[in-house]
Amino acid sequence: MCHTSLLFLIYLVVPVTGNRFTFDSTSLVSTTENWLHEEIPCIGDRIRFDNTLPVVAFMDHNVNVESIQLPDNGLIIFTDNGIDLGGDANWQCAKNNLEESKDVFFTRDSRHDTSFYNPKNWIPEHKRFLHMNQVPSEEDDVIVSHISAVQMYLDIPVKVNEFKWYSREVSSFIFHLELPYSYSNPSANCVTVPTTIFL
Repeated sequence: MCHTSLLFLIYLVVPVTGNRFTFDSTSLVSTTENWLHEEIPCIGDRIRFDNTLPVVAFMDHNVNVESIQLPDNGLIIFTDNGIDLGGDANWQCAKNNLEESKDVFFTRDSRHDTSFYNPKNWIPEHKRFLHMNQVPSEEDDVIVSHISAVQMYLDIPVKVNEFKWYSREVSSFIFHLELPYSYSNPSANCVTVPTTIFL
């Protein structure tokens, strides 16, 4: 006697809902994390940039220093209203008259600190445990919420659902960046890599 068993496989279809991620790695000069050893320049110091990596610095406040050595490879971006070099800079520390000026470096320890796939660079709306859920995927929305300049290192292709930069929607359906300089291609939604992008 032969018994025939039927195996029924039931696939559960669960709707996928995306998460919302805020990029939290700004390049503000007034942020201590952007300075080597978290040492911000005091009034009268000399600002230097790490010339081994591409640099983006957003001058969000007045700066009062002896000098600024411009980076060999990078950008210094100013606010719409500009800044007052040598003006009031309440984010900087004061020096007493006996202290000598010193070099202070605007830098990050590694170019991969700014990696798209570094969970430390993202604030998710809903916290998840797995690493793959701690960085944006093609179902997720990406937001850069500060008025700032953003430096993001990409070493493999990236897809996201929506990309908003400081209240401006780059694309309602597709985030597409094909480097060097194309922001729109309706037939694809990937980022061509490897490179560092500056937004």
